[in-house]
Amino acid sequence: MNEINDLFNTENEIELLKSSKTLLDKEQKKQERTQILTDREVVEQFLKEKLPPLPDKQYQVIYIDPPWRYEFSKSNSREIENQYPTMELEDIKALPIGKLAAADSIIFMWATSPKLEGAFEVLNAYGFKYVTSAVWDKIKIGMGYYFRGRHELLLVGKKGNLPVPTPKNRVSSVIEIPRGKHSKKPVEFYSIIEKMYPTATKIEIFSRIKREGWDTWGLEEGTLKLPENYKLWGEAWEE
Repeated sequence: MNEINDLFNTENEIELLKSSKTLLDKEQKKQERTQILTDREVVEQFLKEKLPPLPDKQYQVIYIDPPWRYEFSKSNSREIENQYPTMELEDIKALPIGKLAAADSIIFMWATSPKLEGAFEVLNAYGFKYVTSAVWDKIKIGMGYYFRGRHELLLVGKKGNLPVPTPKNRVSSVIEIPRGKHSKKPVEFYSIIEKMYPTATKIEIFSRIKREGWDTWGLEEGTLKLPENYKLWGEAWEE
């Protein structure tokens, strides 16, 4: 009987230890999560304060990949903010992009399907009227709650009367290029835009590389030293 009681007590103790470890693990994860969120807030405030002054000129072509913020994620590890800093829709709309646009200009803006409605709001906020779009087929299937996403949209907005591209410089509206690092857009799209408007003045917002013939504005790669906390978000902005 004593042996049975000892076994019963041992099993209870094991269960108690397992339960305690589970509680400790949950508490540790909670603390880590709180710290990461705090670090993100620090970096986001840092980024807002470090935005450079606007260029003292206007452009006929504006190319932008807004850092969309998503409202939900299946797991913390898949949050967009683990890859790069994001912005709320109203903050994206408030960017002074309209001041960079010439009277006759065009904008090429990246948008994912879940952010399409907000993307139209952004175009309007910048003073552009939506005219068409292209589809980047990434070849590889990604995540998705209804469809497994493998494409992204490049919206085109127009302001004034900038001429349309010549027929020989109009490419297919579906462009197949395998995706690379998280959110990074293929360099081929620079060439596509350059062929469409070879002599136009051009600027890229939130650029990640320096390209000849283009100006840049925003927190682009190589022009701003970010705090150490930025490493918590991965290396998505690195070449």
